[in-house]
Amino acid sequence: MRRARFVAAVMSSLFFVLVCAPNLGAQQFYGTITGTVTDPSGAVVPNATVKVTNVDTNVTSTLKTNRAGVYVASSLIVGTYRVEAEAAGFKKAVADRITLEVGATPKVDLSLAVGRTTEVVEVTAANAAILQTEQTDLGQTMDTSRLQELPTFSNAGRRPYNFLTLAAGVTQQTGCTGAGTGGGGLGSCGNDGNVRISGSRPRTDDNILDGASITPPVFGGQDVQPSVDAIQEFRIEQNSMSAEYGKAGGLIVIQVSKSGTNQFHGSAYEYNRNENWDARNYFEDPKVRKSPYNYNEFGGTIGGPIIKGKLFFFTDYEGIRQHGDTVGPNTLVPNSLFRSGDLGTLCTDNGGTFDASGICSGGNGQQIHDPNMNPIPFNNVANATTPVSLVSQAFLAIWPNGGSAIGIGTNSMTINPPFSNTTNRFNPRVDLNFSQADHLFTAFHTDYSSGFNYDIILGPEGKSISRGSNYAGTAGWTHTFTSTTLNEFRFGWGHHKGDRMPFGVGSVSPSAFGISGIPNCLSSVPDTKSGAACGTPGVAVNGYADFLNSGMLYEPATTLHFSDTLSKSVGRHSLKMGGQADHYSIDNYQPNDVVGNFHFTGFRLLARLVLLLVSPRRYQVDPETDTERRPEVAIRSVVPRTPPWRCLLRSLRNSVFGERPVLCSPLGTVWCR
Repeated sequence: MRRARFVAAVMSSLFFVLVCAPNLGAQQFYGTITGTVTDPSGAVVPNATVKVTNVDTNVTSTLKTNRAGVYVASSLIVGTYRVEAEAAGFKKAVADRITLEVGATPKVDLSLAVGRTTEVVEVTAANAAILQTEQTDLGQTMDTSRLQELPTFSNAGRRPYNFLTLAAGVTQQTGCTGAGTGGGGLGSCGNDGNVRISGSRPRTDDNILDGASITPPVFGGQDVQPSVDAIQEFRIEQNSMSAEYGKAGGLIVIQVSKSGTNQFHGSAYEYNRNENWDARNYFEDPKVRKSPYNYNEFGGTIGGPIIKGKLFFFTDYEGIRQHGDTVGPNTLVPNSLFRSGDLGTLCTDNGGTFDASGICSGGNGQQIHDPNMNPIPFNNVANATTPVSLVSQAFLAIWPNGGSAIGIGTNSMTINPPFSNTTNRFNPRVDLNFSQADHLFTAFHTDYSSGFNYDIILGPEGKSISRGSNYAGTAGWTHTFTSTTLNEFRFGWGHHKGDRMPFGVGSVSPSAFGISGIPNCLSSVPDTKSGAACGTPGVAVNGYADFLNSGMLYEPATTLHFSDTLSKSVGRHSLKMGGQADHYSIDNYQPNDVVGNFHFTGFRLLARLVLLLVSPRRYQVDPETDTERRPEVAIRSVVPRTPPWRCLLRSLRNSVFGERPVLCSPLGTVWCR
């Protein structure tokens, strides 16, 4: 079903923030430098000229102090700055190498000495204030050097989100990690970016990239996760945040992408892991070659001027290629006799003997019966009057076969299912300083991935496909009306596609196994052949390795973001007002057990017999029709001659109300537990 929400969260709807010190517009991914200019007696110097210059780009903001001697340089790109102040009759004062972090407001006070303006007084770091008094929020910032130098690794690449759990009070959400596209799709609850801060739910967090939210509207997490080399700074806000972050109730993660400078810079890298360097898996057979594994992460960056001092660019690329086999020892499968229908060892290997008519007696020997409760001579299905089910034969044809005997009717195998994941990320950005009053930028972030893996079936019936097509972009315009009035506009857009497919998708469907009554999946879902090949029905038999299947998730979600903020400095105080509107569009298709799962539980004898003899005849699909489509498959009748309807009704009721399960026998006998 399609759901659309329009959130006109007029962020702090016409809200006004009045503070004791001028903390103008350190909005989202910018920073602010403020301070007071005084003379040798400590009196403020109004109308002094202050220049704030980005050392890397040589872009300068020229300001005037107000009547209180205060200057505020807001909406500055993070980086290193030089601050100069001068007035008639005084020497020029210069504070150099001021580091500006995302969302920070360093206070740089300058004292002018009497003299000629051609003389310069240098203000060193020792004169800078140690205590931060301009902000009340609590958080931690990591700059580009720490992002690149600290070790980090995950199967989805080196990402700033790997550092989240280093912050105080932050813990990683577990229990659903690793599902979805490449371990990082929506199916995995938003991947390792989904964390809990002081016990909060991950869905209450917000993720901001270049000034726009990239949080998907349903599961939380992030639309995209740029590589470490594309991020200039990464900040975690945990408490006492500014009112403009009213959307979030937990953690706020703020990322700022790198921009170009007046000098050309570039980098290249490659990280590799493979089986030649890794230790052997403990469960592998030491007599055979180690399971293949290769993880290759590579990429590079380049940035510089298009027009020096005015127009800059930066871009990066990251590719990830991961291939290998998982190790699956002790996979239990039926042996050749049981697969052929000869279950005689259930009698003879348990101390029993067959009489002349093929009836088992003595010891712990077991006698099997057909659905009409007639004993099958010598426990061999070939002697039964009931025909062998074509459905069970179709399942046996794809069930792994071989291995060594470890018990009655059971072999043990080692199965090493292969897997593969491919990821490509691209993060370009362009900045234009149109004039001293206007700064424009646009940034685009992409994250495309695809992969596959297998269950115990190594053919197309056991292959699961996953894909990701995620992107986010931001365009911004900052306009300075006067030295005390500034406006910021943002437009952002994002797209996140949740994609989790069952095993066998694109290859088979229940009808290929002779099972009717299970409808096709949605025709618009990719890789399903227009809904006709939705996957392999799952089977679980007690005592053997199963090949159960999961549900399907296909959820494209699109977000549009608009915001505008006006800031005004009045004396030693600041005033800010603004609004934000977000539009979310979600297509959610999430049926559980979309191709059916069949569990044969209880006595192993009964389970094997049912698998070999009985074909399910009729099914009922009960989809929920709320906001998501979730078909649930329940077998109502297995043997038409003696349908256990009474137990089935109780089973369905207990499933709905979450009560204890009911075990129903297709032979007409009812066990309820």
